[in-house]
Amino acid sequence: MKVIPVHTGFKALRTIAQAVKPMIAIVCCMQMQPVSAQTKILDVEQGEKDAGRFGQNLKHFVHIYMGGGFIAGASEPGAPLKYTSSGSGLYGIRYKMKISNAYAWGYEIFYNATSYGLKQDSTKIIPYVILHDKESYNTGALGLMLYNRFNFYGVRGNAIGYYMDIGISGEWNIRRNTFSKDKLPGGLIIETTTRKIPYINPLASHVILRVGYQHVSFTGAYRITNFFFSSYHYPQMPKLILGLEIGIF
Repeated sequence: MKVIPVHTGFKALRTIAQAVKPMIAIVCCMQMQPVSAQTKILDVEQGEKDAGRFGQNLKHFVHIYMGGGFIAGASEPGAPLKYTSSGSGLYGIRYKMKISNAYAWGYEIFYNATSYGLKQDSTKIIPYVILHDKESYNTGALGLMLYNRFNFYGVRGNAIGYYMDIGISGEWNIRRNTFSKDKLPGGLIIETTTRKIPYINPLASHVILRVGYQHVSFTGAYRITNFFFSSYHYPQMPKLILGLEIGIF
């Protein structure tokens, strides 16, 4: 039997290893490529899934908003309103859940500040018959609103489009005060703020109608609660406020 020298065997093994190296590299690349491609596909699918759930006309949508309004209801005898010194302003955050292309529901949390300026004439009886240069009732309320949204014009892509909201709010007047201002001879000015007025109802509720397109909506809010406790027999503040809201998104 012919004996092969040891060094010759090592040379043969080295030659075989060099020949196999490219083949191993090719196999490794073939094994890694599907994994990399699969990872990218999963990333894209997850992104598409997330994008399909959050958006203006998708399953969920959240945005902030702000608005303002003017008092539109008639004033009662004894509480003459100065409309140019009255109004409201609010800001909040709104959530919407899409149920179908034509209907959605949602809720919003907001802060609403309202001021009722009083005319200073002989017909005024609240809070006293005393006349001032300026006088107003002021409230600041934290509120929660539930609403139904009805969309128009069918398919509109990922956009708010035209809509109408009908809702109801519950509010807690955390600020309830009166403010008066008087100018005295010699340029002296006296400003008086009376807080935590006991006869102002701390709870309020409004029925709200909102009609809009995209960022802008026209609003009407009708108060279904008394501004003053009825036990005091004071003339009530006007119930209707008309305004404008702007969504920020």
